[in-house]
Amino acid sequence: MGQFYIAARWVKIRLPLTFWPATPEHCPLFPSKPASDIDKWIAEQAVVLLHLPPRASPSLAQWTEYYRRLAQDAGLTKGRLQIEHNEIAHRVLSFWPPQKLRAMGLSLKDEDHCWLRSIFRKHRKSFSFLQHLVVHGALRPATWNITEAIDEARSIALKPKHVDNIPDNPAKTNALNPDQQHWLKLLSLQEAKAARQQHPALYARLYRSQRAWLTAVNKDHKRPTQPERQSRINWQARDTEYLRCLQELAIFVTATSDGPRRSHNFWLKRLKAPSTLEKQLARLPLTQAFIQRYTETVADFQIRRLENSYVDLKERMSQPQRWRLLRGSGLSEQRLTLAARTFLNALTENSDVTESPKNQRNRKRQSD
Repeated sequence: MGQFYIAARWVKIRLPLTFWPATPEHCPLFPSKPASDIDKWIAEQAVVLLHLPPRASPSLAQWTEYYRRLAQDAGLTKGRLQIEHNEIAHRVLSFWPPQKLRAMGLSLKDEDHCWLRSIFRKHRKSFSFLQHLVVHGALRPATWNITEAIDEARSIALKPKHVDNIPDNPAKTNALNPDQQHWLKLLSLQEAKAARQQHPALYARLYRSQRAWLTAVNKDHKRPTQPERQSRINWQARDTEYLRCLQELAIFVTATSDGPRRSHNFWLKRLKAPSTLEKQLARLPLTQAFIQRYTETVADFQIRRLENSYVDLKERMSQPQRWRLLRGSGLSEQRLTLAARTFLNALTENSDVTESPKNQRNRKRQSD
């Protein structure tokens, strides 16, 4: 068995496709280098892993405990939890040549997030087959087998997380000691934080001996931290004030046919604090109704511009041409809305249309 090479033979493909047989004539043989002992060992472990029957994999918590014990057995820990990462890296580099690690994409870096450091910490993700082999090849004897690591990790019994036995109603539990009775009396008068600050010794005794009970009664006696806020704004008065301002503004705005589009934001920005007003518009029904009534659509705005252009050109010529009306109003055929196009067609067909459909509707509504 020798090293594997990725061989490629580039053949210019013509139509129809030509198939080349895999013969020595078309696929010349390259002499392969003999496999190193490390390559043979990796291949052997891969064969062992592929022949394993289906089984449940160790959990991430089991792998975490397994690698902690592995470092402890190798004498690479300080105490029980502190791992000697530098010593582990030295062991790995002593067994694996750096160029081999680089070829496998497992180069070691003197950084906190290096994969070798992460594998000896709390496992939050799975590690690759080669990463496990690199560590075990450096820390385990040559007769080690990957099946041993999997079986040992699966056999680790994890301690269940500590769960306090909290009674259903701790405040009514019988046989309360004097400290518990005293604490309940304090909670009936003040909050837990204030009681803890005034009686730190009592709180410390309960925390050490009756932590579950203490946590439960503190939670039951928790008070709202902030009362419900009352609105300090008279929205009805503010609505009336905004309506009066808008009515005064509408007198000056509607006195001329010039000016920008009278959109929703046009009216809002003429008032104080427009951003706040827009968020609270539902509380201002009069203001909202005024804005909805006097808001100008895009079609109405285009018609007003065409009407202004028609009035200006009518003073110089009897019947303004279509392109002159578009140029004077700053519009184009592509941007015209359906209503504006209808109005423009009426102007260019020698019609007596001199006011916009919106003004006609308003005048008809007033006459009715």
